[in-house]
Amino acid sequence: MLALIRLPHADVLRLLAEDPTASVSPGSERGWTAAVVEDEDALPSNLPSILLDLDVEVTLVVRTDSRSTALRWVPASEIPRADELTVPPTIVGALTDVLELSPDHRDMLISRIAARPDADDLAQDLGSAVGLPDIDPPQPRTAVVLAQIPEKRMRAAGSLATATLVPVELSALDDGWSLLQPTTDAETSDELAIIVGTALQAGNLGHRRRRVLLLWRDEGATSGAMVFHRSRMLASMVWSSSWTEPALSGWEVRDEITEEFARLSRDRPVDSARLRALFRSDDVPGDPLATLVDVLGVPPEATRALDRTPSAPGREELAPFGFWRYFWALLNGADPSESIPRSWAFGFGALALVVTGVFAAMFALEIAVIATDGSIVDESSSTNEDRVATAVFAVATLVHLTMSIRFFRLGRRDR
Repeated sequence: MLALIRLPHADVLRLLAEDPTASVSPGSERGWTAAVVEDEDALPSNLPSILLDLDVEVTLVVRTDSRSTALRWVPASEIPRADELTVPPTIVGALTDVLELSPDHRDMLISRIAARPDADDLAQDLGSAVGLPDIDPPQPRTAVVLAQIPEKRMRAAGSLATATLVPVELSALDDGWSLLQPTTDAETSDELAIIVGTALQAGNLGHRRRRVLLLWRDEGATSGAMVFHRSRMLASMVWSSSWTEPALSGWEVRDEITEEFARLSRDRPVDSARLRALFRSDDVPGDPLATLVDVLGVPPEATRALDRTPSAPGREELAPFGFWRYFWALLNGADPSESIPRSWAFGFGALALVVTGVFAAMFALEIAVIATDGSIVDESSSTNEDRVATAVFAVATLVHLTMSIRFFRLGRRDR
């Protein structure tokens, strides 16, 4: 959620100092600052501000020191020949008070809202109104996802991503590293990293402990890195950005991030002092990503692939295939080194099967909630949260079923 806050930059940093996900823009001469927050509860309800979010609908919330007013609409880009939106007087009055608009500027802004703009377009209009030209936090222009796992497992994850997310290319690097790169929409690279992490989770015990590394650059000088384990992002860092992450203001937090990245290097010692210095600085001489891969022992071809230089490693466009082929690929991707003691394999398989049953029951309940429009659990109707939960429980059921079958197969192989 994007928030435009009528406070100076330093005050917003203090306000969001405990928010681990917040990101804060430079302040404007008019005393406004933009911030990206998880939800509107991150800010006091009586703080003059404008909140903008996009789920299925665009949500505009205008807060003054005495009231909060909201307006929602489906963008015109999603509804051909949509009628003009009627902007209620409460929104008009709140925007006028908070932004201190002249009548001409007020009428211009209200006409823009009546045209059902997308969230990004309205954010630019609101940013101009408060003197914030840098309204967008840095976004990946190009990105790569790396893991030190067998190429066949990376290929399976990439083919699933091509079918469900964006087209993906695969590159095989030295020392057992493999790399996936979205050919479009690099902003989805974090979702690609989660798909790779899920592939690791469905693999053998050694692979499941491994991390996934994401490297990215934006249109300017900004670059960043993230580390994932399974389906969770553990740590991230951004260099040379005009935006600030308040949660990274202390060295202790940055040293914790350093430790998470250091775990990517499992087979060689890491120069801890050099890695710590890299993460303690927001601006470093040279290329921070080149330094990072060098310290971690990641093949240097990773940054050449990221920048698509002439010396970049070869790329293979992956053909898409659906979840069931991905599921089968994971089940049949074992090699003899993946065996574990028979008793362990059957024990883990039984545990995974029990967990599968729990998730399957929750999935069935959510299906029933949607099918009965909420009446089965005395809800007035089903919600977007129900649909999201259905998808999550479906994926969790299939992943744990994969693990269960995998362990049982390993137990049989070990006889």
